[in-house]
Amino acid sequence: MVGIKNNRRTQYTIQTLKRALLTLLQQEPLAKVTVTQICQEADINRGTFYLHFDNPDNLFEAIENDIFDQISPLLKVQPKDDLQDWGRRLVLVVEDNAVAMRIMLSMKRTDKIIDQIFAQAHELFMHEFTAQGHINDHRLLEYYFTFFVSGSVGALEKWLSGEDKISSDELAKIIVNPELLKKV
Repeated sequence: MVGIKNNRRTQYTIQTLKRALLTLLQQEPLAKVTVTQICQEADINRGTFYLHFDNPDNLFEAIENDIFDQISPLLKVQPKDDLQDWGRRLVLVVEDNAVAMRIMLSMKRTDKIIDQIFAQAHELFMHEFTAQGHINDHRLLEYYFTFFVSGSVGALEKWLSGEDKISSDELAKIIVNPELLKKV
C-alpha cells in the first residue's frame, strides 16, 4: 500500500538514499554533502528525500541506527562466550559494514555506537580480567577496559583503512589479546 512506512517501495527508496550518502561520504565529509547531491546520486527527487529525512545528518543517523540494530543481537554476550568469541563476532560485523564503519571512524562520530558495542562486552571483560588477571580493584579494571576499547577502535580503524590488511581472525586475536589478561 502507498503511504505505509514499511512497504517495499519505501524501503527501497530509503536504502537507495543510504547507499547514495555512503558513496558521497567516500569523497567528501558529511558537513559538505547536500541533499541535492544525495538526490542526484540516488536518482530521487528532493521531495522524496524530505518525506523520509530532514537533512544529510538525519540520514546518516539512520545508517548508524541500522548498523547498531544489525550488530546488537550478534554482539550480545552468550552464557558460554569468552572474550575471543565476542571479538570474532565484532570483527565480522565490522567487516560486513566496512564502508559505513570506516566513514564513522574517520568522522570520529563513533561515541554512540562504540559505547553500545562495547557495553555488550563490559561484564564479560570484567569477569575474565578478574579471573585470569587476578585483579580485584574495580577502578583498575575500568582503566584496563578503557584501554581495551581504545586499542580495539584503533586496531579496527587501521584494519578498515586497508593498509597492511590482515585476516579477520588475526584482528580478533589482536583485539582480544589473551596476554592482556595475564597477571599485572
